[in-house]
Amino acid sequence: MLSTYEYKARYAPVTLIFFPVFLVAAIFSIQLKSFVPAAFGTLFPAVVPIFLAQVGRDRGKRLEPGLWREWGGAPSVQVLRWRDQTLNVLTKTRFHQRLQVLCPVTLPPSEAMEMNDPLQADQVYHAWSDCVRESTRDTARFKLVFRELMNYGFRRNMLGLKGPAMVVLVLVLAAMYASCAGAMGSFNPVYFPVAFTYSCIGLLLVFIVWQAVVSRSWVKTTAFEYAKRLYEATSMLP
Repeated sequence: MLSTYEYKARYAPVTLIFFPVFLVAAIFSIQLKSFVPAAFGTLFPAVVPIFLAQVGRDRGKRLEPGLWREWGGAPSVQVLRWRDQTLNVLTKTRFHQRLQVLCPVTLPPSEAMEMNDPLQADQVYHAWSDCVRESTRDTARFKLVFRELMNYGFRRNMLGLKGPAMVVLVLVLAAMYASCAGAMGSFNPVYFPVAFTYSCIGLLLVFIVWQAVVSRSWVKTTAFEYAKRLYEATSMLP
């Protein structure tokens, strides 16, 4: 049984890769007046959810270190830096004070300390973020944190699966073309059934969505939203 997080952040991104299969199968089911193609199109993502969830997680996690380097560090660390502009100074000061109470360190970073030794400051920010994450694992109590965590996991894993998604699109198009060519005895798409045309339009729209929406900036937005919700939750901690 998949948890809510596993379903949204891990399983859903992988099943979306196979949406073109279902789309084409559904269109041909309508033309052929048979549910067989549609049933076939939903079979694969339905029978191996646990395996697919792990695939989605692994590809997304492999992508994460590169994203953080590109962004300048983990978002949960960046938002605590005095030089970062994500949070205003008053909010950041409040978070620092609260974090020092919850997870005390010998030398909490000041602006001067961070400027002189940014690596040491980041070590403190890493420790603080780890501490808060461990304290906010109750998904029922910290719903906003959990929601943004799922959103981030979903988008990160979608980006990690972008390459395989393009491969599936090409394979579906090639298989559909070969099938229609064999059935009609012609390589000219003009003689193919109208379902072929509709399927090509659908695949083009899927391609556009993957290329235009699924991007590093799309992932970055939710990553920083999660970081903000994480530290806002410190007001609920004892």
